[in-house]
Amino acid sequence: MRYGSVCSGIEAATMAWRKLGWTPEFFSEIEAFPSAVLAHHYGSNMPGEPLAKNGIPNYGDFTQIGPEAGPIDLLVGGTPCQSFSVAGKRLGLDDPRGNLALEYLALARRLRARWIVWENVPGVLSSHTDEEQAEEDVEGDDGLESADFATFLSFVQECGYGFAYRVLDAQYIRVDDYARAVPQRRRRVFLVGYLGDWRRAAAVLLEPEGMRGDSAPRREAGKGVAGAITASAGRRGGTDDPERGKLVAEAFGGGNTSGPIDVSTALTAHGQRQDFEVETFVAEIAATLPAGGNSTGGERQPRMGAETAATMLVAHALRGEGFDASEDGTGRGTPIVPVSFGGQMSTPMWDFDLSQTLQEKNPQAVAFSVSQNSNGFAWESEVNPTLQARAQSETANQIDGVRQGWAVRRLMPIECERLQGFPDNFTNVPWRGKDTAPDGPRYKALGNSMAVNAMRWIGQRIDIMEKLIKAGRIAA
Repeated sequence: MRYGSVCSGIEAATMAWRKLGWTPEFFSEIEAFPSAVLAHHYGSNMPGEPLAKNGIPNYGDFTQIGPEAGPIDLLVGGTPCQSFSVAGKRLGLDDPRGNLALEYLALARRLRARWIVWENVPGVLSSHTDEEQAEEDVEGDDGLESADFATFLSFVQECGYGFAYRVLDAQYIRVDDYARAVPQRRRRVFLVGYLGDWRRAAAVLLEPEGMRGDSAPRREAGKGVAGAITASAGRRGGTDDPERGKLVAEAFGGGNTSGPIDVSTALTAHGQRQDFEVETFVAEIAATLPAGGNSTGGERQPRMGAETAATMLVAHALRGEGFDASEDGTGRGTPIVPVSFGGQMSTPMWDFDLSQTLQEKNPQAVAFSVSQNSNGFAWESEVNPTLQARAQSETANQIDGVRQGWAVRRLMPIECERLQGFPDNFTNVPWRGKDTAPDGPRYKALGNSMAVNAMRWIGQRIDIMEKLIKAGRIAA
């Protein structure tokens, strides 16, 4: 397959299709940094320079490409999305950038491309040239054709292409080299067209199981009474299911100190006490924090009395008829004691309480080890090791503490490359006299790119269709 690419960016299509043995005849990119990426990897010329002879030529403005660049088998492009995006003014085809979608079709006809692959944001499905109607349609990208998209589709048909379109999310597309897809939610509209026959386009983009509309098989009605808290939710049987093992952790509380309970006690009103007598607690494996001693002795956290230590909650796996607090299942060793810290690092005071749910507002503390010296406490490292269950003393040089006030960092360019399916440092190319590129243009180029795994999936299905056509298994 010989293809041309417009609005090429950093060429997700070529990254996706090179393993198929397809050959790019030309690129078309007008921005400087993406063009520098293409020049570095494919020997392309920069915009305004003479077309490359020993690399892939970059035509720059694709509206100026003439019929001499063809014929080609396929034209691929993701024309600018700003005119259709819900984050923009949504001028649609009234925006010159929106009209580039129609210029793309005109170029496909000039080059006599048999296939077209076009990509854009889901906002194209609700874009409207009428401003008032656009406001009503902002929430309507549910697959219904907007006036702008309907206009675009009418031009696709007028140019002689049968077509199919579909919204694909990159996080679910698993192909070779991308067995786990990519770790980002990236929904995009893809349109595939074939000259003269919509069925071939539909066979590429749509899957049979998504077209039948059959309802799921009806299951027989279940029998029996739903289990208590110790039983599985939605399944018959208790926690000793021979096929599945322990399905739901056992619960304790309600003032019953002799073992697990079957009926959950009622929750108290907000601000009232929470303890073993009036609440229900579910025992389960939890992350470990230092052992805090017990009421009869043992090492405790600094300034922790025996009364406080006696009330600490212990969460662990339940084995046999009773508690097995050991980590190795032998009944020996240090119990796993997950608790949360209160208090401040300025004074070595510890306030143990029920662990809270993580919240966006008033974020919880992050715990890790610190060292004590003559100047007070010092953070050991920026990398925080997992806290371990162990005995501590007030005189120990190293204690386990907490630190608050951290914020979520921004992604690095190399992580954005992985999100889009590119190799590490693909965009870290020589730029403006330096051997490496700054982060800013790398972020922009990657954000404007297509996801490589999505393009690989479409290319593979077109390749299969081409082979079936050449083998005569599909009528012309």
